[in-house]
Amino acid sequence: METIKKIALFLFVIFVLILFVWALYLPKENIQEKVLKTLETQKEKADVSFKNVTFSESLGDIRFWELKADSAILNKDTGLAELKTVKGVFFKDNKPTFYFISPMAKWNMQKKEIYLEDPVGYDLKKAKYLDRVDPAFRDKSITEEAAIIEKQKGTPGYWLKAEYLDWKLATQKVSCNKGLVLNGSDFKVTAQSLDGDLAFNELTLSGNPYALVSPSSQKQSTASIEAREFKFFNAKDSIVASREVKIVYMD
Repeated sequence: METIKKIALFLFVIFVLILFVWALYLPKENIQEKVLKTLETQKEKADVSFKNVTFSESLGDIRFWELKADSAILNKDTGLAELKTVKGVFFKDNKPTFYFISPMAKWNMQKKEIYLEDPVGYDLKKAKYLDRVDPAFRDKSITEEAAIIEKQKGTPGYWLKAEYLDWKLATQKVSCNKGLVLNGSDFKVTAQSLDGDLAFNELTLSGNPYALVSPSSQKQSTASIEAREFKFFNAKDSIVASREVKIVYMD
């Protein structure tokens, strides 16, 4: 019996020594590298890349917007898409109402929301005017388009730019909460917030809004206007100031 115990103890010691040698000398992959490789593999499985892709949001037969991007990355797990160099359009009753360009856009497919970074946009009147005077306008790069749009003054329609603009299916409204500039044929409004529907027929501008009105007629003076809120009416190409209005006429 004692002999069996000694043999068992000897074998156990040999086994422990073998494990020690294996742990000491066998090459092993760095744990951090292994984790990074695993994450990279998962990312590759989750992400799908596109070139020259078009995305759109619809509900039944109703289309809300369309985005055309030079490139896009779609994460299937999170339902998020990141688009670069974007040209797009909003629709109301399946008719285009507002065009825009953006260097970067994000689409949350689960929440049904899009986010535009540094967008420049213009309404249907401006689009028709630009297409008429420059048939190749929409074939230009977004940088060239932005430069052309920002030179527009005293022409039909309006255009705007912002640091950030979003649309949500839940409200079917467009909003902006930073760095907004709205330009009409004879006015310019800066504000921090915008709210309006996809038709862009009526916009509400708030957040320290300030307007500079420059009538085309030389008989009328340029005026600066401060108010708590401005409303823009596209059909009339006009703005209305309300609450604590202050007007200063300039020579």
